[in-house]
Amino acid sequence: KAAVATLTEGIRNEMKAIGLPISVTTLMPGFIHTAINAHQAAKPFAVDVRTGCKAMVEAIESEAEVVFVPAWPWRWIATILRFLPASRLPGGPKPAH
Repeated sequence: KAAVATLTEGIRNEMKAIGLPISVTTLMPGFIHTAINAHQAAKPFAVDVRTGCKAMVEAIESEAEVVFVPAWPWRWIATILRFLPASRLPGGPKPAH
């Protein structure tokens, strides 16, 4: 996901730099109930396909740069994670002693 987000950011910046009127929206999806994740037991804050697709279409049509789908709670979780030290995240590096 990080690679795709970086790629879309680069494309968005390039479109602006060369003056093309093309907007690029980075979609940051949470869990959407689909066949690809049907086997997963835990899908916190998941939404059904119709709700997820509607939110993605609205995000693209809004021409927003970055959109979390569904917005609640993923936008807030992403904001909090940006400020947490990596050592506090599951699987993150252990602090030196």
